[in-house]
Amino acid sequence: MAERISMCVLTRDRSHHLAMCLASLLGQTDLDWDLWLIDASEEPVANNEAIQHVLGIIRRYGHQVHYRRDEECRGIPQSYQMAMLESPTDLCFRQEDDVIMEPEMLGKLRAAIEGNENAAAASMSCPHWQTGRRVKPVEKLANGFVTTTSPYVPGQILEPVDQQQTIMDSAVIYKVCTLHGMALYRRSAIEAIGGWATHLTPTGHREESLAFTKAYLAGYDLLVDMQARQWHCEAAMGGSRPQGASDPGREANRSKDEAVFQKELREWIDAHPERLLTYLDSPAPTG
Repeated sequence: MAERISMCVLTRDRSHHLAMCLASLLGQTDLDWDLWLIDASEEPVANNEAIQHVLGIIRRYGHQVHYRRDEECRGIPQSYQMAMLESPTDLCFRQEDDVIMEPEMLGKLRAAIEGNENAAAASMSCPHWQTGRRVKPVEKLANGFVTTTSPYVPGQILEPVDQQQTIMDSAVIYKVCTLHGMALYRRSAIEAIGGWATHLTPTGHREESLAFTKAYLAGYDLLVDMQARQWHCEAAMGGSRPQGASDPGREANRSKDEAVFQKELREWIDAHPERLLTYLDSPAPTG
């Protein structure tokens, strides 16, 4: 019997997006999962009739639903850490509430991570629902280390639509040095590098990139399967954010988190120079 995957979904004040997300989760070909729903909405989704209908169908098909109300809106890293620590299994999925998952996405990511005993996480292609494109800015940090704000293929900046389509159609699983956003991960690997960055502000800017890059530098593999796909609605406000997108408090938090990210990442790079060299010397895809 396959190991259950703990689907950890955070939501805040966008129940219409959450309904689409949960409906696409229900349509996955991989049936071995349970749901952890962390709700920081001003109006609890427990009072939303449409959401409760979807959750009822999820339960009817044998999936457990664990609902956690976060009235204090503790923040993104704090909520993901709580859901991870409650998970009874090693495989957890860090998911956002404004995505639509294609039916085979979860199964493909399971195959990728279970096919590599050293993998800490596996992520997917996640194009924007409206444009079908992903803009992938690359940044150079300390010691020439390269990171990005999205899962990416080393050496590829996927701007042109035709170039992106070629890579998205590829059956190759790529090894990368960092991941951003949503991914299937091993709880044991994230715990080994100290867990999610709960010392950041509730906004949690860079929290997932920090954890996944630490995992890479600690010796784990990070994978991207470009044929595992979900569509990101990228709602401007809501989700698990503790402030609106235009709130100056959120921008102040992002600045604080960015400073912590740069400092800690430089410390980890200096402590693991061999992994940096391995990445720069071997950017080729695997699989």
